Amino acid sequence: MLRGALLAFVVVSSFGCASIVGDTTELVTINSDPAGAEVVVRDEKGVEVFHGTTPASLNLEKKAGYFEGKDYTFEFTKPGFQSRVALLESETSNWYLWGNIAFGGIIGWFIVDPLTGAMWKYEPPEVRTTLDPVRP
Repeated sequence: MLRGALLAFVVVSSFGCASIVGDTTELVTINSDPAGAEVVVRDEKGVEVFHGTTPASLNLEKKAGYFEGKDYTFEFTKPGFQSRVALLESETSNWYLWGNIAFGGIIGWFIVDPLTGAMWKYEPPEVRTTLDPVRP
């Protein structure tokens, strides 16, 4: 009985709570008004990770480094409209904060979740913008 409880404790504490319920990427939707705008997505280092038209959806990496969330800029352009730039910033997941207190413990808090990137989220997982017409 004690051996089984100890084994269960070791297994549960070997994972981070955010890593159990989360993922290393997140599906983000991109919309513009009007639709059909060209969008270029770059990560925090300026590396282009997507180039397409709205509406679109893509899986974005959430981890930039150990204890570093990944942020993205979205540049929207469409002929006849003013360009617009939007920022999507990573936030700490509630599963990381509260789940590791309840279930994950020290290993989840300082090792597993920061290494996998599952400690981060995008809230909301959507980038939406309205493009204003160019005035003559």
